[in-house]
Order: sequence, then C-alpha cells, then structure tokens
Amino acid sequence: MKEKLMTIADFLRKNVKADDYSISISYTNTHYTRFAQNSITQHMQGEYFAVYYQCIKDNKRGSASGRQMDEESLIEMLRKAETIAEQNTPDPNIEKSLEKSELIKVDNYYATIEKIDTAKLIDMVKQCIVFAKSKEAMLSGIISKEFTEHIYMTGNGFLAYDRVSNLDMSMTLRKDHIETKVSYGSKNPDTLNLDKLLNQLGSQFDALKEIKPMDYETLPVILRPQAVLNLFWFLIWLFDRQAADENLTPFTDLIGVTDKELMAFGEKFTMYSTLKDSDLMANPFTSNCVSKDISWIKNGVIENMLTSRYWAQKNNLEPSSLYNLVIAGEDTSEEEMMKMVPRGLIVNNLWYIRLNDRKSADLTGMTRDGVLYFENGKIKHAVNNFRFNEQIHNLTKRILALGKSIQINAADKVPTILFDNFTFVDKTNF
Repeated sequence: MKEKLMTIADFLRKNVKADDYSISISYTNTHYTRFAQNSITQHMQGEYFAVYYQCIKDNKRGSASGRQMDEESLIEMLRKAETIAEQNTPDPNIEKSLEKSELIKVDNYYATIEKIDTAKLIDMVKQCIVFAKSKEAMLSGIISKEFTEHIYMTGNGFLAYDRVSNLDMSMTLRKDHIETKVSYGSKNPDTLNLDKLLNQLGSQFDALKEIKPMDYETLPVILRPQAVLNLFWFLIWLFDRQAADENLTPFTDLIGVTDKELMAFGEKFTMYSTLKDSDLMANPFTSNCVSKDISWIKNGVIENMLTSRYWAQKNNLEPSSLYNLVIAGEDTSEEEMMKMVPRGLIVNNLWYIRLNDRKSADLTGMTRDGVLYFENGKIKHAVNNFRFNEQIHNLTKRILALGKSIQINAADKVPTILFDNFTFVDKTNF
C-alpha cells in the first residue's frame, strides 16, 4: 500500500498551485465488534483512503479533504482548497510548513494485528459475555482492531511515511445499581491479556456490591490509572506555550523555574514523551514537528511546553508536540498507600471533566465506575459518586505516593497516585 500512497502523493505534489502547503494521505483498515446486553449487536469492517490538503496563497489559508483517490477527484479537492484560500482574508498567524528533516526510526506496526480476523474478535467477545453471565450481570462495549498507513508531505520538502497498528477493547459490566468499566489498548495486539482484563473488571464489580451513602469532604484519594489519565489529559489542553506567554494560563514565565515556592508543580511529578519505549505508540512526526524525546515536567520543574510552528517561528523557539504521554511512577502498592493515611477514597475513574477557569487551571468533574472507602489500611465498602473541584497543577504538590506506571492504551502510561486533601464539593447520583 505504501507504493500506492506514494503515487498519490507524487500526483498531488505535481498539481499543487499554492505558495506553501501540507498534505496528509492515509489508508486505514478497521474492524469493530460492538456488544450490549450480553449479545453482539454489530460488526463493521472496511477500508478507506483519506486525504487532507491545506494550502497558503498570499498569506491566506484554504483547506479541503476527500476520500476518492482518482485523479479527477484529487484535482477537484486541490482546486477547492486553493479557491477557498483566494477568497479568504489574510491570516496573521501564518507559519511555514515543516521542512525536510531526519526522523528517528520507530516501529508502530505489528503484523500480528492482521492475523486477528472477525472470528477471533467474536470469540473474545463471547468469552467476555460468559464471564458477565457468571456474575449475573449485563455486559456492553466494543473491541476494535485497526491498522493505518500514512504519508505526510509539505511544500518545504518534508516527506515521511509511517504505519500504525492498534487493538482496543473497552467493556462495562452492569447489574442494578452497580456499574463499572475497564479498557485497554496497544499497538502490539499480543499484549492484550483478556483474562487479566476480566479479572480487573470482576474485582471492581464485586467491590461495589455494598454501597453506603457518604457526604462530600476534602480527604486523601487514591486515583487508579484510568482516573489519572483522564484527569491529566486536561493538563495538555492547558499546557500551550503561546497561551502561557500571553498570560492566559497559570504557567506564565515558569519554564525552568526551580524555586520550590514558585514552581507550578510538585516535586514528585514528572511527565514526558518518549520514542524509546517499545510498548508505546510514538508517531515519528506530526504536522507541527518531527518527534523527539522531550521532558515536559521533571520533578515539578517545567522544562518544555507545547509549542506551535507559528509561535516557535515568531519567538525563535523549537516547535513541539505531544505524541504520547508518560507520567513517571514509583513502586508503592495500593495496599501500602492505604496504610499511609488514616482514611480516604479509591477512585476507579473520572469523567465529565471541564474547565471552570483557564487562567487558574481550575477543573471540575465527577467520579465514575466505582468509589471505595478505606480506613486503617483496609477497604470497608463502596460509596456514592462525587463532584470535585481542583487546580490540576496544585494537586501535584499534594502527591504522597506513586505506583508503577502501567500502560492504559496505545500511547499512554501512568501510575496509581495517592493525593492528600482532594477536594470534593458535592454528591452525584450517576
């Protein structure tokens, strides 16, 4: 398929009529199996091409996309984007497209994904349904496999190819008032341990059989990895260099600051992106820049921030993008964490997370998939769900302990984290 994509790319390059441009061309093969109420409800499979063209003419932008790869359709797409640019107003934030660059070799593709056929996906779902019936509960979810080949090229001579495999599974087990969910994803399909995932689901489910009401308060909280990931992905939305430089986030003038009184983050918090972890998907390039190992925050010190090509060119900076996410862990077990504080909560997941105030990075959200109350180092029972309010960077200053970082999906590894004084502000019914 690479040869066909290169042929399409060569045709487009020869027919572009713009001052600068970027073109993304991809081929994707997908299989999705959905299930609900202990039955398979849908299986979808297919393959498709996609092309996206963005051009610049006289400092004006235009873009168009398409799914048809015949020459007539490709020409029509090019002319459409270029006409839009001609009729547009000038963009003051124009940046040059990515130039020719050397890439670090990364293997994001496992051929074994192609050996997982429809029958195998269905057998995996059947195994999960048998498990749900043993719990006298209902199961719903989705399992998918996908592989993509991708070419990206620009008017400044950048041309690169990558291919990616991915196997994802998520499932929710429900009975009466009890509902909990697990998920896993990886570029290497051989790492999906279905028995382990079902054991996790069953453990979460069994722990929720006795739910006692509890009022909201501020107290220590153990966030399990899925909750950690969902919470700290919101940090990425706030971690933009231009926004910080324009005084729109709490991180203005804090890059490189090591004074403990002024540091935005706690000393136990480290976050980075890496091309060197063979378990993690790591795109060798994005539309913004060539990927490299990058430390975002190290022991509480901001070392880099997400930086667009426009802002980098304007301020003599290096552009940077987040292509995977690792929060460094330690080796404290959940059992050890429960013994470190007199009492607290264990949270499986967080959702409905939203910004209250971008300037202060104040977030609100709710617990999901089960909340457990512990005391004197032992889990006592489950409790109701809560709404929380937290400033995400200040929360890292209250990290008491970290578990080992584990893979949650294809591009993310995070640990279980024990936080002190986590602020709950209300109870919720769902």
